[in-house]
Amino acid sequence: MRFSGVLTAIVLLISACGSPQVPSDTPTRDASAPTSPALHATDASLDVTPSVSAPAPAPTVTQSHQLPLDQPWVLIGETLVAVRDDGTITQLDVPVSDVIIAPDGSPVIIAHPAPRRYALRNTQTWTDLPLTLPDGLMVQRGALLTPDGGHLAIPAWSQTDRFLVFIVNGATGAVRTRIGGTGDDPLTPLAWRGRQLFIHTQSSATSSFWRTDTAAQMPKPQEFLLVGHTGPWAMAPNGTALVWSYAGKPLYLHDLDTNVDYVLTDTTNASTTPLISPDGATLALLHERGSSGCCELLFFDIKKRPPTPIAQAMRIDSPIVSMHGQVGWAWSPDSERLLIITSSQLLLLTPSGAVVGQVPRPSALTVESFHLTADDRALLVTRNEPDAALHIIALTGDAAGGVTEVRLPASEGSYAIVYVPEAK
Repeated sequence: MRFSGVLTAIVLLISACGSPQVPSDTPTRDASAPTSPALHATDASLDVTPSVSAPAPAPTVTQSHQLPLDQPWVLIGETLVAVRDDGTITQLDVPVSDVIIAPDGSPVIIAHPAPRRYALRNTQTWTDLPLTLPDGLMVQRGALLTPDGGHLAIPAWSQTDRFLVFIVNGATGAVRTRIGGTGDDPLTPLAWRGRQLFIHTQSSATSSFWRTDTAAQMPKPQEFLLVGHTGPWAMAPNGTALVWSYAGKPLYLHDLDTNVDYVLTDTTNASTTPLISPDGATLALLHERGSSGCCELLFFDIKKRPPTPIAQAMRIDSPIVSMHGQVGWAWSPDSERLLIITSSQLLLLTPSGAVVGQVPRPSALTVESFHLTADDRALLVTRNEPDAALHIIALTGDAAGGVTEVRLPASEGSYAIVYVPEAK
């Protein structure tokens, strides 16, 4: 691999990595799994059916250097737009690679005002900070900010070095280091814990998880878990725990502070899907039972050791699954509610398992992106190519089931809800 400019190369030898300390009856890696490649340091489409009262009018689009912060934003390919309830759409005047949500809830834009040149656009001052990334990169979605907002992990791809993750100073735009794999195995930043970055890399035969202390003088990725033919997994957004398994084995919770694994389920996990709340306190598990298509939903308190169930398992309709195998569900930003898009309705639940909102599914729509707000609204981007629309659905209160629909500009690119203003 070649390194250029201010980038530093540090080679990690897999053989030097230790196994996590676990109970004697708890496997932590598939003994038959091939060795993972070394690292070097230097939206989904779902079938759901919210109802609408009337077709939305064609969008009116205006271009601007800045976007209103009191409206939801949708990234359409590399076009970022803000959407008003009346159908007015404001389009940012530069192509956009990603939008990151800062710890204070404000959006940070990764724009590229010139080909292969990238900048952070501050949404308070609407000024650009150039990033000192090397030429020839394609920045990808999935960037992460540290909890203090001081550094970013930016995934990228280049023709020569393939998949990379750059650690960038958020105040200066300078590259601190980069993490790169070998071959064509994608690298995905998962979470920050202080200045410690967790990364996942997937090959055809193995799934491996790494941690890197980016504040160290010579950052060195360390592999802490390797499994072959991986089963379901989920990382806590705050970097405290990892739920993982491999095919045909139980599901485990890996404590990222103590490096200890705890058994969550003692049954095979092929039909289990985990999702951890933003505060890292609650794990939701969907487990398909039999051939009826019905599922069990379980909640665990994963602050406790060992993790403990919060309530008895509840039965729900079959969840909607995307073309990529992703379940249509989402936590609210405050971790107080869980939205589940089933085959017949939109369900809103608390971590105790109580149903607090229930909107029926009257007709079929294809949903590509979705979001749950802290004030119990579901935002869905639906597509009926070449058309697309943003639906805002009330899930609780007197307005429950009410839908506001706004048509979006037609595009062959992907649609993703990247920012939603939250009620204060």
